[in-house]
Amino acid sequence: LMNETDKAVERFLRQGVELPWSERPLRDYFDHVWVAYWSEHRPKTWAGDEHYWRRHILPAIGDVRLDDVDEFVMDEFLTRTLKKLDGDPASPNMQRRCRQAVTALLKYAYRRRHRTTPRPKWFELEGTAAKGSDKTLTADEVVRLIEHTPGRTSPGAVITHRHKFQSLFASLFGLGLRPSEAVRMRWEHVDWSADSVFIEGTKTEQSAATIPLTPLTTKYLRQWWETLGRPAEGLVHPAQNGTVYKTAHSASFRKILR
Repeated sequence: LMNETDKAVERFLRQGVELPWSERPLRDYFDHVWVAYWSEHRPKTWAGDEHYWRRHILPAIGDVRLDDVDEFVMDEFLTRTLKKLDGDPASPNMQRRCRQAVTALLKYAYRRRHRTTPRPKWFELEGTAAKGSDKTLTADEVVRLIEHTPGRTSPGAVITHRHKFQSLFASLFGLGLRPSEAVRMRWEHVDWSADSVFIEGTKTEQSAATIPLTPLTTKYLRQWWETLGRPAEGLVHPAQNGTVYKTAHSASFRKILR
């Protein structure tokens, strides 16, 4: 490890030579590249992020080369060096915020080819991320879930009809939609001839797009369409009185999925 004099000499020698960003200290990349980018693109979170950078991250690993910031550097920083202002060990939230801040910078640097190595796999080291088994459903499990969806099948049970929930889940899994997007689907946006559907974005205006229907979605969406008598307009998955179905605070949605 270099002392302060060695570091000063290295900085002096580097003044006449423009080293690539990958070989320059993390502190240089933060000051000359990251501050301008992140403060402009994430102004709402910049104040909090800057505090973590200047108070905790840069004093500890600011002199490490951009390419040398790996899982071992981060493990040492998060589990040993990072402390609260009173000297107590860092809380899990502090570790998470610092890890997220560094990860965002490294992902950007790699995407801009300022860094030659991808984002380190923080989760491989104990204490750097939450651990747990993979709970992602397989394709077969998705099909089984949809096939066993409960609900009513009587002609008047539109709101709680089994085919509605099957179509809703098939849209979520088959098209990769957010729940807020799936409940806002409209029949006039479904193009059966082109096997596509227009999705109104709920995050940003740019998230709206026309996407192709997958076989899984087509099967259950068409089944629900036939059940309703082939409507030409209206919400695909309506709630009471034809309003937008609420998934976030809906007891019926949670009950059906459970």
